[in-house]
Amino acid sequence: MAFQKFKIFLISFLLFAYNILIKSWNLFKFPIYTEDEGTYVSQASALWELGQLSYYTYWYDHAPIGWILISIWQKFLSLTLLDFGNSLNNTRVFMILVSCYILWCLMQILTHFKVSNVVKYSAAIFYIFSPLIVYFQRIIFLDNLMIAFVMTAIVLLLDTSKTMRVIFSAIFLALAVLTKESAVFFVPFFLVYGVKKFYSSNKKMLLTLWATFFGFMVLQYPTFALLKGELLPKSIPLLGNPGQVSLIDAIFFQSNRSENFWSPDSALWYSLRTYWLQFDALLIIAGVVGMLWGLVSSIKSEHKNHSYIWVLGLSYIFYLLRWQAQEWYIIPLLPICIISCALLLDKLRVLIPKNLFYTLLLVIFVVYVPINTYANRELYVKDITHSQIDAVQWARDNITTDGITVIDNYAFLELNDASKAIEYQKYHYFWKVEKDPEIREGLINNDHKNIDYVLMTPAMEDDFAQEEFPFLVSYISKARLVAVIGDIYPIKVYSLNGTTEL
Repeated sequence: MAFQKFKIFLISFLLFAYNILIKSWNLFKFPIYTEDEGTYVSQASALWELGQLSYYTYWYDHAPIGWILISIWQKFLSLTLLDFGNSLNNTRVFMILVSCYILWCLMQILTHFKVSNVVKYSAAIFYIFSPLIVYFQRIIFLDNLMIAFVMTAIVLLLDTSKTMRVIFSAIFLALAVLTKESAVFFVPFFLVYGVKKFYSSNKKMLLTLWATFFGFMVLQYPTFALLKGELLPKSIPLLGNPGQVSLIDAIFFQSNRSENFWSPDSALWYSLRTYWLQFDALLIIAGVVGMLWGLVSSIKSEHKNHSYIWVLGLSYIFYLLRWQAQEWYIIPLLPICIISCALLLDKLRVLIPKNLFYTLLLVIFVVYVPINTYANRELYVKDITHSQIDAVQWARDNITTDGITVIDNYAFLELNDASKAIEYQKYHYFWKVEKDPEIREGLINNDHKNIDYVLMTPAMEDDFAQEEFPFLVSYISKARLVAVIGDIYPIKVYSLNGTTEL
């Protein structure tokens, strides 16, 4: 018995060690630092430095639990004096720890459903080495934190022998929704699973208790907006405040970002072709097949609890089909795909001959995984962030004026003084310069002459091509190119007023 426990401990230790190694290798060099990463990390900093949810006007684009969690990590690093080079590197390390926690939850779920050890450990290895998971779990996206909360809620609900587990399951699912609102599409699983679990064990009141705590926690967000006078739409006469942001307006804005997913030009098909299938076609296809098998299994066999896992995946896929599916929206689905694949594989272990089953595992881990890892080797060898780091240093060395410089938000904390309010900062996020009245009409006064430089990243160029940025596009058309920094991910510096020459 002692040897068995030691063996389980050793295997688990090696799995977590490999997870850290694989996802940390080249972590600070690939992929690029994104504007969303800069946004969440700077908003976390604003909590500690200014006691605000954002340096800019908080417009309820997302609930704040995600960057509250990041701010706690920032405080931990400051107390321990740990530093990994810059604010984004520091938080990417936190993402690796979140990845390990999701792996632990995944193992707990598969153990509960009595999946065989060989399948459970195979699923863990696939989770560790999947390039699609490696890529997205390195990046500071709220989706990674959201699915960690969802997985916690699932683990807690698996055992309803203690009332506090049910209560905390509801609380953690509410925290998921208050991290990224798309977590509401996981609620159907908890309702379906809860009805089966509680009704079959004559604990109907536990479902009511779960729903009560979940609803109470989620309602704290609109209550917060109501107390600030920012709940109702600006358009409502008398009640609406035309000078303020609105939670309901933000919800309508997010919910109206729908598209025709059948169109080959849709964001869904672009993400599918460019990211999801390219990084790991097997995970996506097998995951969906596993969910469909779960659907069929739930119809045929009512006694199998794990057949309801399919609700998690298919309800979230509905969300992907309904709204503009940006490439990172797949993140919450990835652990669910791993679970679905494991449950399907465990079923095949029983249905097919043993030799065929182990041959299948051999093909997956000796052929597919190495080939797919090599095909996506840029994750481990390519340095694509050096131009972003060089651009920050260039700005520090060359921009000596006190005028406004427009930047991609990844550099916000690296170039600004985190302890100062936004009106005292001179480096500003391009989205805010274009669309935030406080910045464009207040600091800049709608005048190009008040902008000294624009540090244009390729991501900014893409946004300028797809969105409405007439003010900044007009600036670029008049400005001269004064520097190009980097080659793989070149950052172009434009200026009307600056003195630095190319």
